[in-house]
Amino acid sequence: MTTAGDAVRTIAILSNNEGLGDCIRSLYMLRALKRALPASRISWYSTPVSPFANVLRGLVSEFVDEVRERVTMERPFAVAVRTLRALPPADLVIDTRTALKRVAMARLFMRHRRFVTGCFGLSWGATWGYLTAPRHHFLERRLDLVRRATGVAPDWQGRPPVAAAARAIAARLVPDGRRAVALAPGLGTGLQLRRWPLDRFIALARRLEAEGDLPVVLLGPLEFPTADAIRAALPGAVVLDAALAGEAPVLDLTMALAERVSYGIVHDSAVCHILATFGVPLVAIFGETFERRAHPFAVRYIAVRAQDFGGNDAALVPLEAVEQAALALRAEIAGEARSR
Repeated sequence: MTTAGDAVRTIAILSNNEGLGDCIRSLYMLRALKRALPASRISWYSTPVSPFANVLRGLVSEFVDEVRERVTMERPFAVAVRTLRALPPADLVIDTRTALKRVAMARLFMRHRRFVTGCFGLSWGATWGYLTAPRHHFLERRLDLVRRATGVAPDWQGRPPVAAAARAIAARLVPDGRRAVALAPGLGTGLQLRRWPLDRFIALARRLEAEGDLPVVLLGPLEFPTADAIRAALPGAVVLDAALAGEAPVLDLTMALAERVSYGIVHDSAVCHILATFGVPLVAIFGETFERRAHPFAVRYIAVRAQDFGGNDAALVPLEAVEQAALALRAEIAGEARSR
């Protein structure tokens, strides 16, 4: 019996979702694709700059043989056509984009044997797949593309590897037996409506610390300038920045700390999806993004939505609502531990 993945030796994946969180979530898709087609050579083509080409290079290299960023395959039209025609031929193209014109261009001008997309309206098969797939969630849509491309259920289970040096640092910062809570107040630029205010993260951390939790504040490079102020407000907390990480890459230490925290409080961010990758139960605060599309994948979480407080700005979510969710999640985790 043959399957959809038979005789696939070269795969091209087209993407224009290249935020750090998007790429973290795409690792599930790539893991499933490589397991289904282990002999294939996978190329990742990105229209913007891609974290897969730099900060996530070590994680994606297990699955992807080539990453090309800033590939002009959308506009201007004439340049995009030349670019698409010049790309190496592929047995299989998986286009993760959803804009009809852009996907149609790739299908028309790339050299390929088979083309899989979730774009509505491109073909009857693609349209039916779009309508019937669990399409609301970013990752469910991408895993559905893998299923359609390979003909088998996606096997995405697994965690990224963590460097031994980062694990040693994390073990020193969060000792065995200490209940730790991860707090992720950072976000990229231009995402203010997703951001729960930093002063509320600090206030919540103080309340949880008073009850015996160790706050572990996970920052990204854009938030490093706030680290000293957070340390001053939370002198007993672990605050991750470049100074704390030392020679260890910040991403490595973030993942190592994710292995040691008991639960986390996040908004829709890259750190949210890193913690979810390591199975950390989460309180997820949603502002302008919708829970059904961006919730932590395959992990227990409690959602606190700005829409329940009158709008799409995460700042509308009161401290008490997040604290209540955190205490409820912590109680669930403790109850399960006692029942084992």
